[in-house]
Amino acid sequence: MMIQSIRRLGVVTALLVALGAVFAAPALAHTRLVSSNPGKDATTPPVGKVELVFSDKIGFAEVAVVDEKNHDFQKGKAEHSGTKVTQALDGALPAGNYTVKYAVVGEDGHRITGDDLKFVVAATESPAASASSPASASAPAATATDVVKASPAAEKSSSSSSGGATWVIIVVGLLIGIGIGLGIVWRAKRKHGPASGGK
Repeated sequence: MMIQSIRRLGVVTALLVALGAVFAAPALAHTRLVSSNPGKDATTPPVGKVELVFSDKIGFAEVAVVDEKNHDFQKGKAEHSGTKVTQALDGALPAGNYTVKYAVVGEDGHRITGDDLKFVVAATESPAASASSPASASAPAATATDVVKASPAAEKSSSSSSGGATWVIIVVGLLIGIGIGLGIVWRAKRKHGPASGGK
């Protein structure tokens, strides 16, 4: 009889321990970072804010975003709503490596900190450079087009010049020919004139 009582007591104790472990587990689990934007070790274009999502509702949050020289870029205080914490930045981040440091307090009252969330902002092409590229790329085409358009005119001008020079040569040749002919006729008349008078 006593042995049975001991066994029953052991079973009840085991059940109580198991139930205690089940209910105590959530209480012992502290708030943790679940995800972020930008993500950990991610490469991203310039961003204007950082978002952190935790496993529990957040009652207090502090966030700092620093570069390799420990210059901070956060603007104002971090905002939290439910499990999400949002930290605005002082403008779009320039290219470089950044670290997000945070300190939050979850529903369990424990303060959780972290400084291992790192990401990289990639360099982007400046608008001025991208705007000038098409213009510079189209310039040779425009020049080629102009040359193509100008070529017939140039050829026409060259042809006109050639034609004009040819006509000048022809006219001069005719004048010279006429002059030579007149000279021959004049000499012939002089030659025959005295001969006729002598007879």
